[in-house]
Amino acid sequence: MSDFVLSCIGRSPLEAMFPNPFHQAPAPWGKLQIIHDEDAMIILDGRQIRLKELSGPVKGKVAYVGGIHRKSFARFCALIAAERMDFYEMRVDDLSALRCARGLCHLAIRWNTKLQDAAPLAKLKLRTLILEQTPRLRDLTPVGRIRELEYFEFAGGWSSANVANSLAPLAQLPKLTRMSLVNVRVKNGGLVPLSRCRKLQKLEVSNQFPTEEYAFLSVRLPKTRCRKFSVWVKSGATGKDDVMIVGSRKPFLNSKLDREKIKRYEREFDRLRSRFASDKSLQPSALRSNVTR
Repeated sequence: MSDFVLSCIGRSPLEAMFPNPFHQAPAPWGKLQIIHDEDAMIILDGRQIRLKELSGPVKGKVAYVGGIHRKSFARFCALIAAERMDFYEMRVDDLSALRCARGLCHLAIRWNTKLQDAAPLAKLKLRTLILEQTPRLRDLTPVGRIRELEYFEFAGGWSSANVANSLAPLAQLPKLTRMSLVNVRVKNGGLVPLSRCRKLQKLEVSNQFPTEEYAFLSVRLPKTRCRKFSVWVKSGATGKDDVMIVGSRKPFLNSKLDREKIKRYEREFDRLRSRFASDKSLQPSALRSNVTR
């Protein structure tokens, strides 16, 4: 089992505002028989839309879009208006056409290996943004300029991580209340910048960062709910190792057979929290964990 798969064990039901509709069974569009379309498979409020057959704009609540490419993207944005757009297997490197998408509040971009620049998103009035399997998009600065954003998800796939230069831009979002970071690598600063997300109510994050950073956030964000703000979480396993210790490179243990070792981890986690609580200037990078391995 890969390190990422292991890190996701014990994930909470917070997970996603809008789970991937293209992986749901049954699909949210029910028994609709989707006809292949070289422009894109577009389902708007339960009916399939074919771009070539449209003579004018159409409006709806939710648009599911599969396989759209650069040539058809601008026409799609000009003709389709929806509050929520959920793109899957998107082959578009320039999102500028989204400025024409009227009434767009919730946007999901899943599996787009061409996208590198999120700058056009900064001009949108989004409340929800999901960037899933966008391995070439690393600068989140434009995301930090979406002032109305309430929910942000940044996630890699099972085989490759999403990479962020820094999470610092997210601290500039005044209305951000929910965030999900799953299979993510951060080049600079780790999770530390999230300590400035004062309105964050719920955080989901996979178990890929140092223990010190989870302890640090648990102190700096006392009103934020996150299962990783504890020394261990239930792994969900019914066999030998039913407890996962929080922090990268930490072990799975047995809650009955390894009680003493778990207690040592608990004491160390409490010690970290105490140090961060007593010294407001202390940063996780200044500490070296002495937790028993």
